[in-house]
Amino acid sequence: MNVIPFPELTIKPLQFEDLDEAADFLYQNWQQLYKKHLNDNILKQRTSSFFREYLQRKIGIAWIAWMGKDLAGLLTVSSNCIDDLWVKPSYQRKKIGTKLVEQSIIHFNKRGFTTAQAGCENFNRHAIAFFEAMEWKRIGSQALYATGNGDVDALVYSIKIE
Repeated sequence: MNVIPFPELTIKPLQFEDLDEAADFLYQNWQQLYKKHLNDNILKQRTSSFFREYLQRKIGIAWIAWMGKDLAGLLTVSSNCIDDLWVKPSYQRKKIGTKLVEQSIIHFNKRGFTTAQAGCENFNRHAIAFFEAMEWKRIGSQALYATGNGDVDALVYSIKIE
């Protein structure tokens, strides 16, 4: 009987050579989440090229998670804030998001921060459940815009780090 090994999780800093694949990953995941909540004009502006330029500015403050040869997750930061945390739906609930957040905490600690923040929109139930399960505290919200599907609020989470 042949046993197929389960792919190993590897987290590494985003590199220039990863930009095309990471941009496509971000584009696909972003479109999937936001297509029900944003108007077509905004959706059309967020192309794979848009995300490639965005991620190019994040080299040095972004990490990608690989399951074997499959891009499974991506995280970017600024200051003491997680800007983006994306895990491919087929890999959710496998601790990939947790491992990426742990990488960001290491980064924040090295820079002397004692708290970390993250945000998500009020319609992103997976992100809300993720941060609350990790015991991040919701510290605020801000109205972003109204859509045909209701109001969209940005939720802000924080956690003390050591």
